[in-house]
Amino acid sequence: MCLTFSTNNYLNSILSNDQGQQLYTISTSGCFNSKTTITKHGQNGDDDIIGVITWHMFEDTTLWLKATSSEVAVKSLLQSKLFSSSPDSKTYVWNIWKTNLQGTNLQLVKYHKCNMGIMSPLHPPYLEISPLKK
Repeated sequence: MCLTFSTNNYLNSILSNDQGQQLYTISTSGCFNSKTTITKHGQNGDDDIIGVITWHMFEDTTLWLKATSSEVAVKSLLQSKLFSSSPDSKTYVWNIWKTNLQGTNLQLVKYHKCNMGIMSPLHPPYLEISPLKK
């Protein structure tokens, strides 16, 4: 599955599926000590905040995920960070470009930047999400 960003600014964008349905909104407020909120849009118009990143300039940035109900400190977004997900008790490796299941080569999510169509086909920025295997 691919989720396409509505703009090149991934900090303030709407993510839509292949059919154009708006599934998520990413909104960032502030400049130096800003907060990014990820909202999931329900089919009945019910919105649910599923994640919050609180950016700090002189201390650790924090990442809160509704799925884990916990906050994780991230020293640098350019470094890899391990985090655990409560529902499945598995550990994931996250960095700014992709997320993998720890100890495997299974890539769960990968970010693709916008391509202007010079060396390869034109496309907006998007997230490539691997299908869940049961």
